[in-house]
Amino acid sequence: MALAVCAVAIGASGKPAEAIYNGQVVAWSSNSQLVKVHKAASGGGYYSCGGALIDDSWVLTAAHCVTETTDVYGCAQLLWGNPTDSCYALIERAGNLYLGWRASKASDMSVLTSSGGTLDVAQVSVYNAYAQTTPVGAPGWKPLSCAWKCGKLDPEHGSVWGDVALLRLKTPARGLAHSRLPSSSALISGGRAMTAFGWGDTDSGSGNSQSSDLRSTRPGSLQLTDIPTMPGCNPDWPYSSQIAPSTVLCTRSPSANGGTGKGDSGGPLYATDADGQPTQVGVVSFAPLTGFPTASDPQHPASVPAMVKWIRSKTGLGGDVISGSDNVATALIIDNSGSMSSNDPSALRGQAARSYITTGVDGDHVGIIGFEDSARQISPMRQLPSGRDALLGTLTSANIYAGGGTNIGAGMSSACTLLQNGTGLPQRRAAILLTDGVGSYSNQASCFSSRGWKVFTVGLGSGVSASLLTSIANDTGGTYQPVPTAANLQCEFQKIRAQIAGATPNPCASDTIRAGQTIQKLVQVAKRTAQAVFSTSWPGSDIVMTLESPSGRQITRTTEDWDVTHAVSGTQESYVVKVPESGEWKVSLYGADVEPQGEPVVFGASAVPFENETPTITPTVSSQTGASPVQVTFTANAADSDGSVVDVAWDFGDGSAGRGEAVTHTYTTPGTFTASATAADDQGETTTVVAPAVTVTGGAPSASFTATDRGLTVDVDASASGDPDGPLVRYGWDFDSDGTVDAESATPRASFTYPSAGEYTITLAVESGQGELATTIHEIEVEQNAETRTNGTVGGTVPATLSLTLGGPVALGTFAAGVPRTYTATTTANVVSSAGDATLTVAGPVRLTNGPFTFASPVEVSGVPRSWDAPVSNDPVPLTVSQTISANEPLRTGPYSAALTFTLSTTTP
Repeated sequence: MALAVCAVAIGASGKPAEAIYNGQVVAWSSNSQLVKVHKAASGGGYYSCGGALIDDSWVLTAAHCVTETTDVYGCAQLLWGNPTDSCYALIERAGNLYLGWRASKASDMSVLTSSGGTLDVAQVSVYNAYAQTTPVGAPGWKPLSCAWKCGKLDPEHGSVWGDVALLRLKTPARGLAHSRLPSSSALISGGRAMTAFGWGDTDSGSGNSQSSDLRSTRPGSLQLTDIPTMPGCNPDWPYSSQIAPSTVLCTRSPSANGGTGKGDSGGPLYATDADGQPTQVGVVSFAPLTGFPTASDPQHPASVPAMVKWIRSKTGLGGDVISGSDNVATALIIDNSGSMSSNDPSALRGQAARSYITTGVDGDHVGIIGFEDSARQISPMRQLPSGRDALLGTLTSANIYAGGGTNIGAGMSSACTLLQNGTGLPQRRAAILLTDGVGSYSNQASCFSSRGWKVFTVGLGSGVSASLLTSIANDTGGTYQPVPTAANLQCEFQKIRAQIAGATPNPCASDTIRAGQTIQKLVQVAKRTAQAVFSTSWPGSDIVMTLESPSGRQITRTTEDWDVTHAVSGTQESYVVKVPESGEWKVSLYGADVEPQGEPVVFGASAVPFENETPTITPTVSSQTGASPVQVTFTANAADSDGSVVDVAWDFGDGSAGRGEAVTHTYTTPGTFTASATAADDQGETTTVVAPAVTVTGGAPSASFTATDRGLTVDVDASASGDPDGPLVRYGWDFDSDGTVDAESATPRASFTYPSAGEYTITLAVESGQGELATTIHEIEVEQNAETRTNGTVGGTVPATLSLTLGGPVALGTFAAGVPRTYTATTTANVVSSAGDATLTVAGPVRLTNGPFTFASPVEVSGVPRSWDAPVSNDPVPLTVSQTISANEPLRTGPYSAALTFTLSTTTP
């Protein structure tokens, strides 16, 4: 497999794809949203990718353009040049060298715009599913030689899943166009045309080598080409099993020697929206090529609609689309009453609020309300991270103080108004109420509960009303947490953010640490964690916290990585690790500057999981109509973008059920049935969708009639005709065999007078309400005389019969405890069937029970199943019923019994 730019192509030839082929030259100035992304390359120079401005400060590009290995730097040519046999040999000899991925440093990145300016990059953000890789050297990692040379670059380890990244510019790019982001996936339906942009060579014969391309600016002109999307990923395509359909687009080169390739990675693909505007739906990612693209080559750009929620949550673009995401808007309600002078003399509640803001999830909104005799707004709702500094700037002594009463109701009312009036806020909203006393309150919690917003209450010290704070929390779906001292506030605030996300945080841990002493904490981080927060707080001095990940990565106060945010101020310290490794983290607390008697320290660890996406399901049916019995194959087409579908349950709409991705069900009763399928993912989320309706008819109509002649006049009566689905709607008669209808009506009787005596053939055609036809013919002789003849028929009718009569109750006798034995008894089943075939079965397994006591072995019945391929009357079927009891079977005094259910069925009634 080859990433379109930076990875080598795996195959016999090993030649990478070259930029856009068979495209057309366009002016960069007319497409000023396009940028070149430069990254420092191994060995000097730089490497160029494509990208697109989605805002003055944000560039959307490919993740593989901005990542680098975390090991095997000696074989960097595997990424940045042609691989060598010596490098492969080194890896194969070592056997323990592994490839990992991490985002490049922002200082290594720059962006070139159409105006000729070069802009520095301030931040690199890689899509979660791409960056969340198994730790280097951890179980599950593949050796580099296999991951690359064997041609299997596993998506789970940073390959083709979610290959997008965002670059935040230090200086905004003013006056240039922006790529428009999509609002749905409708633009990527199969067959829709897309337009791809990129720079580079226009054919495979340029002579440029991969290594030289990676260390110089590609001088080619900006090119574009049209690429159609495909209805789905062809399972015959190379690496199709490694493709996540939810995060990539399936396309094919539009013509021989045409398409995108190396040099185009990170560039945009556009489709036209309903309003006629070009909208970015893809990012050039990879193609499994061994040379330049041909008309048969699949290509797989990253899907922007699949990751637009992440893009908007990172950048803050498009508040309407962020609604419903996993972000939350939180109002902090802080007590500033006079009693805080003794319960929180150091204003640690302000430090707790600072920590909550500092460690908040990107895309969250936070606002602050302070209250004493009355309430006032300390800060409006601001989004993180852009509003973080403004929020922190409000946490001053002018806003966090001690003086006045405790008007809890006023604080809650102001906070609810703050959440109501905020613009662009996520749908999920909550409040944290901190107080140390008892004061005015008049059910202001109803403003929150009526909107589904939770209030988490924190009671500081012994002067609070625990019953009131518990009631507020319970009424709104939050929790109440008593806190004995203000030193615990930082940890408790961070726990609440994890609770809002549905996680169960670790309890706060208190210790005493002495000078030079190290205390180690072990923290388990689950899979699918968006961010983990580690925090400490202490009264004074300095306590240094360091982290060690499950793979051995060291994180200290000097760490400057894209996924780590560190803060230390006064008497608190915190680390935020985005998309952390799952497993056991080691946290070391070191008493660097501590009083001789020791220093109390409070440690907390919490995590915010990724919000689970519900599975999707598109049920289809093999047939929607037919005469009974109708066999229908139902296919769920279930998928889960962030996990796996573990179960599909079917309700067939006739009282029957089934399980599986594809199931077959037979309808035997006439009617219209609507089945539904419920898909469940590995996180317990379910989606239920109705399948197309299936209409079952009772069978074809039948035609029959009698004819009575009165000289040359014949009376016909088709009352014996019928239809199992309802009344017949039309009777048509051809009395003289000329192929034309002589009489037609909705009633079964008619008359016809012949011109002369003779022998005639009468044809009757009947039509059912479903449009089904049946015909029959009758020979008749008419004479021209006064004699009246009547043709009659003699016969009878056998009704549809399926009758099953069982003998009396089966008595197995007295069971002896402690004696291994099989008890048997016999009975009969008498069968009567007028059907073309019949089958006698018994349901099972069935176990004898005596109250709560049940035999381990089920009842065995011999003699069934029994089948007949013709009608049968009073056929006695001998049945032998047996029960095996082991020597160790515990027997309870009293009767044991069970019901055996026998079924007589047919397929040809």
